[in-house]
Amino acid sequence: MFDVMKEAEQMEAQTREWRHDFHQHPELGHQEERTAGIVASHLRSLGLEVWDHVGTKGVIALLKGGRPGKVLALRADMDALPLQEMTGLPYASQVPGVMHACGHDGHTAMLMAAASVLSRHRDQIKGTVKFIFQPAEEGGGGASVMVKAGALENPRPDAIIAQHMMFTEAGTVTTHKGYSYLASDTFCIRVHGHGGHAAKPHESTDTILAACKIVTDIQMIVARKISPQDTATVTVGVIQGGTKENIIPDEAELRGTVRSLGDEVQERVIQGLHEICRGVCEALGTTYELEYHKGYKAVYNDPEMMDIITRGARRVLGEDKVYEVDKGRPGSEDFSAYLESGIPGGYFWLGGAYPGEISPSKNHQPTYNWDESALKTGVAAMTAAVLEYLDSWE
Repeated sequence: MFDVMKEAEQMEAQTREWRHDFHQHPELGHQEERTAGIVASHLRSLGLEVWDHVGTKGVIALLKGGRPGKVLALRADMDALPLQEMTGLPYASQVPGVMHACGHDGHTAMLMAAASVLSRHRDQIKGTVKFIFQPAEEGGGGASVMVKAGALENPRPDAIIAQHMMFTEAGTVTTHKGYSYLASDTFCIRVHGHGGHAAKPHESTDTILAACKIVTDIQMIVARKISPQDTATVTVGVIQGGTKENIIPDEAELRGTVRSLGDEVQERVIQGLHEICRGVCEALGTTYELEYHKGYKAVYNDPEMMDIITRGARRVLGEDKVYEVDKGRPGSEDFSAYLESGIPGGYFWLGGAYPGEISPSKNHQPTYNWDESALKTGVAAMTAAVLEYLDSWE
């Protein structure tokens, strides 16, 4: 088989060029027209079968190997975030208020490079590789849109793999078996009452007081209604109410997020929200409405897939560059939408911290940045995972 790392290194300059271009021209979810166009054009230049505008802006390509075998899908997300970049980089975003602050520019560039490497050796590949370039991971439900548009059909993958930037040191890969990201839901609580003059609160039902009490009491859900062995987080990120300091308003609104692991835990949180709101509002003479929206489900990393990814990465990077950890991440990922159909998946993390960096910049921040030497590592790890998986089937 060919030298995977050597090929990744040969693609490094081009991968970096793609990443810089995407970073300078970021596009929000379901608006990735330019990005998708560049991706589709490159994949067509490799002689692959390509479908664009899948769902909204998705791109799918098929690489059919020279030998029969399984079908493996690879996924990259393309969308940016609504942030004003403050990195000062020479290739900083040229779009006001929009920035690649989660590594998706790198994910896209690396999968394009992996497609190049694999295409050069298609005669040696046993099976089919399906490339999925997805819009709108950042809250836009892009994975679900792609699935509904047929991304997992014709042909149906036997497994799917993705990677994401992480702040271990550049040149490393981290893997985890089992649940690796939490489910992500949102809620909105509206408290209704009878407003009035702030100097005469006894003549009103205070919606601000009720809202504040709900915020503090919500913390009891995780502390007292969820087992310490389970995982859940309930956070209120928005509280709105009132127009002037001496007016008690008729309504106050709370909006927040719930992260949980497992349907049973999720339902206990929902029940707890109702119990807290009902108790507070009955005590203060107000009423409430609760809107609860179930979002991304938890991401489950199939243990066998993670073994395959780990073996492949160690083969091309070395034993000391691949970490296996026993804890997942507290965030959420719509990669779970691909797994809901029963396809086993593997999701791994790519290190991007600079050498000696003590406090790397974090994603979803305007100063977010990472060591681009990670690009060749990501290309090599993804390519190695493909070969390891497809060659493991007789």
